[in-house]
This record gives sequence, C-alpha cells and structure tokens, in this order.
Amino acid sequence: MAGARPPGCQTARRVARWGRRRRCIEIGRRYSTRRASQGEMLGWGNSEAVVRETLMSEIITYDARAMNDDQLRLVATLLCEIWPKPGRTVETRIARMKQLAHAYAGPEHTAPRSYLIFDGSRLLAHAALVCRHIVTASGKQTVAGLAQVCTDPEARGQGLGERIVRAAFAPVDAGDFSLALFQTTEQVQPFYERLGARRVSNRFVNSTGDDPEADAFWENVQMIYPGDAPWPAGVVDLQGPGY
Repeated sequence: MAGARPPGCQTARRVARWGRRRRCIEIGRRYSTRRASQGEMLGWGNSEAVVRETLMSEIITYDARAMNDDQLRLVATLLCEIWPKPGRTVETRIARMKQLAHAYAGPEHTAPRSYLIFDGSRLLAHAALVCRHIVTASGKQTVAGLAQVCTDPEARGQGLGERIVRAAFAPVDAGDFSLALFQTTEQVQPFYERLGARRVSNRFVNSTGDDPEADAFWENVQMIYPGDAPWPAGVVDLQGPGY
C-alpha cells in the first residue's frame, strides 16, 4: 500500500513523543519551583494556589499594613531610583511607609494599600493609595490619596503605568472613596487626563504642620479623579503632610 509505515515506526514515534513530553514536564517543574522560590522570598507563602495566583496575576494588591521588610525594600528602592530626594534613602522610606500604614485606624475597605506589578522577583511598577481626611470649603471629606506611582525605566512603554494607576483608582470607581486627590508634574499631567482626571487650582495646606500656611504639596500640579467629581474652590487643608 502506498505510504505504509515500516513495522515499528508507530512505536518509535510514540516513544519520541513521550520523550519530548517528559522533557517538557521536567522543564515545567523546574520553572514552577523557581517561581515558587521567588514567591517564598517575597513572603507570599509556599502553597501552590498562592504562588500561582500571585505570580501569574498582572497586578498584586497588598494591605500596606501587612507588607514585610523585603516587600517594602523593593518598593523603596524603586522609589529612590525614580523619585530621588535629598535625605530620602531606602531605609527612611521604609520607615515612613511603615509609619503611615500602621497609623491607619479606619474601616477595612479604605485601608492603605499598595499595587505592584512583578516580573518574577523584579518589581516593575508600583502605586499606593492612602485614606486622607481633608477639609475643603464644603466641609470635611474623605478622599483617596494616590502616591508613590513609579515604573522601572527599563519596563516603560508597555502600559504598566496606566494599568497600575487604573488599579489604584478602582476603589474610587467602586464607591469606597468619593474621589482621588494627588499631585504630579506638568509633564505627567496629560497621562492622568487620559485616565479621566483633571487639574484643580486650590491652595493646599497642612494645619498640623510647623507652618500651617505653607504649601503642603511640593509639585505644581494637583489633580482629582474622576474629573467630573464635585470639587469646591478655595483653600484645602490636608490635615497632614503632603503625599
């Protein structure tokens, strides 16, 4: 018969397929073990479900109060690289993040949180959301403070910044906060406008600071999200330091 296989050919093909399959299984096991080790190093636990859910997800959300020193160090190191400031070291940033997180005493749904995107054990992007009680011309208001937004320079151009900020805005979209309030630069302002934020022209102070009349924010652009949220004119008291 035309095209008939020689005796034993089918058996040989099955053996070859099984050999390739075994190699793939072994490679998969080594890969899974390496990824699990990275998860354990970051303090995510070593159960298969935790490792798969955490490492395979694009964005990881942490309760900021539960982050350990290794996790905080990754964030602080990236912040120091992207937003260097005199006197701000990795250690001082870790201490500040711990202080702010553990000072929170409100309801769980508005607790401080961090949003992170990893490639294995490498932190690619981060954003933080903190609950702030402010005073405007309309009275007291609880808002979400967006802060510490940064992306690894080598990972830019992949849309990570947009994804991490949208994740941070999600509690506002869900109604946990009336709006998000944050500062940025004129260079970055168009990025936030594309996401639905708008610039506001209030003066922001901190009545609890050494100089209650001094500007509480250091960047020259302040914005709110969503842009169509009601927002009064006049002075705004952050009742705490800028972020």
